[in-house]
Amino acid sequence: MIRDKQKAFVILEGLRAYEFYKPVDLRGLKGSYSKEELLGKMPDDEFEHYLKLLEGEGFIRSTEAAPDGKQVFHLTWKGHDLAKELEDYYENEDEDTDG
Repeated sequence: MIRDKQKAFVILEGLRAYEFYKPVDLRGLKGSYSKEELLGKMPDDEFEHYLKLLEGEGFIRSTEAAPDGKQVFHLTWKGHDLAKELEDYYENEDEDTDG
């Protein structure tokens, strides 16, 4: 499976948008996106692959949330840095294609 930074970015962005309020069940969050959006149309096995990659490299960490036992995720310091770096990259890429 080829790594795609944009897919990693949408996962990090989804986490960054909600984790301030509470730990994030990324699997549940993925289901709330429409099939037109990148995160919503990502196949489950590919999504799980990206979670493993991001966690393995220390960008996110997971914990079990009691009492429902759902696995929730948090951005690490390193994950916040990567999210910002990718956000800057994609913003600059959009500006370059706008003219």
